[in-house]
Amino acid sequence: MNKIIFCILFFFLLLVSTPGLSTPALSSSEANAVLKQAMSLHKQAIANEGGWRITGKFMKKAKKLLDKGDRRKALDVAIRAREFAELSIMQADMEKKSWSEPPYLK
Repeated sequence: MNKIIFCILFFFLLLVSTPGLSTPALSSSEANAVLKQAMSLHKQAIANEGGWRITGKFMKKAKKLLDKGDRRKALDVAIRAREFAELSIMQADMEKKSWSEPPYLK
């Protein structure tokens, strides 16, 4: 009897804790907002001469996923694109601060 109750409780807890069943539905506006942030940051990175090609690839992939209706994956890919854009800006800033003309060119 105890084993049956334990099994029922275990499967109930497993069912409740499953991410696919307990996560709220996403709207396409959430993924679009993140994608717009990534695009803006990517433009800023390009202006600083530090844009990464992979950021553009991830933004295109996120757009395609949104068009297909796969909002969860689109949001994940858009977040990744935003992270790449932020990192590329940081890299460009660090390169500008640390770069100096080599002595043999002076």
